Amino acid sequence: MTDSAELEKYRLHAKLPAFRRHVEEAVGIIRKAISETPSSWALSYSGGKDSTVMLDLCHLAGWRGPILYQSYGPLETLPDNTRMVEWARSRYNLEVVAHEAPGEFQIFREVGHFFIEPETPEEVRSVQRWYRRSFGVLSDIARRHGCASVFLGLRMEESHQRRMVLAHRRGGIYYARTRRQWTCCPLYRWTGRDIWAYLVSRGLPWVPLYDAPGWDRERIRNDVVFCAGGGSIRHGQFAFWRRLYPDLFNRLAAEWPEIGRYI
Repeated sequence: MTDSAELEKYRLHAKLPAFRRHVEEAVGIIRKAISETPSSWALSYSGGKDSTVMLDLCHLAGWRGPILYQSYGPLETLPDNTRMVEWARSRYNLEVVAHEAPGEFQIFREVGHFFIEPETPEEVRSVQRWYRRSFGVLSDIARRHGCASVFLGLRMEESHQRRMVLAHRRGGIYYARTRRQWTCCPLYRWTGRDIWAYLVSRGLPWVPLYDAPGWDRERIRNDVVFCAGGGSIRHGQFAFWRRLYPDLFNRLAAEWPEIGRYI
């Protein structure tokens, strides 16, 4: 971030009492989860802005790992995310448990066509199978490492679906029956401005894509999202990828030209 005015905006936000309350609340939620849940906690880390903030907060609150990192192959995982995982391992001296999952392109190959959000029974079943092979397996890996609970960097502001789920989870802590895991989302009430105020005020790094000129750093995602990603695509996700990563976008569009309709 080279814009001094933008930096100052986030530094000033970090001084607001409301922001400080959000930080204190998040630390309190993390400590409550650790103390009241009868299992060890892992932390799901993507290398993005939200999970980097959550990782730092969890460390401040006394949590000591492990980190769970899931990649999705060369077409859907950016090298910068992997570099952030290595930074996190070194910065906090934590164990990283990595899992290579099938990418979402596998879903399209199974059903034989491209789609954004599953509508037909075949599409729904394919997404469910992919979910079990990715997040379901990751949950099993966490349990094998002695962790039946996980911290997730989800925020209500990000999507209608997350708002509906998290608004009814008292204190951001809940039991996810599909994953058979206690789950804690300490950032659930944070805004994008809160996230950047924390990163800037704490001197934490972020992947370069967030500094892309002309794009809202508070909305940009650091991963490629297709299925159930209609919200991010409506905010220009594919146009963003085509501009910043043209080689990657062209490889994606070569297999599924329909992506071009969403630019």
